[in-house]
Amino acid sequence: RGTKYFWHIIKNILFYKERSFRSESNGKVREALTFMKTIAIGRRFGGGYFLTPEAIANDGLLDICLVEPVTVPERFRLFLKVPHGAHLGHKKVSYFRTNRVHIQFNEKVPHHLDGELYFADSFDISILPGKLNIIYNTNGDHYFNV
Repeated sequence: RGTKYFWHIIKNILFYKERSFRSESNGKVREALTFMKTIAIGRRFGGGYFLTPEAIANDGLLDICLVEPVTVPERFRLFLKVPHGAHLGHKKVSYFRTNRVHIQFNEKVPHHLDGELYFADSFDISILPGKLNIIYNTNGDHYFNV
């Protein structure tokens, strides 16, 4: 794993302040204070971290992983589980799937999209099934329904 990713993760584990948000998905409204929110169609991030370890890239669903506020030592314990996707068993971690989600914050918050940093106070995220054609090795490790 890249040193750049590692130091950025350590900085966030030590200093990131939880943010309140409101989400609407599948007719369900959630309001929560969370340490981490991950929305993805893929499993791996930053050189091998399995934040959404059950994601199937072409199932037409977003995988969402939320981590409630945890102490700094607990953040480190969770971080050690992420490379194996074992963090999903933790009592402060929730995971669900949806084809669309709207998220609202009280202020602009940092987020990244494909490694680029942006700021926004709301997000509308949805899936357009079958809109991206990908060539991959059907005999290799992949996370597609084939």
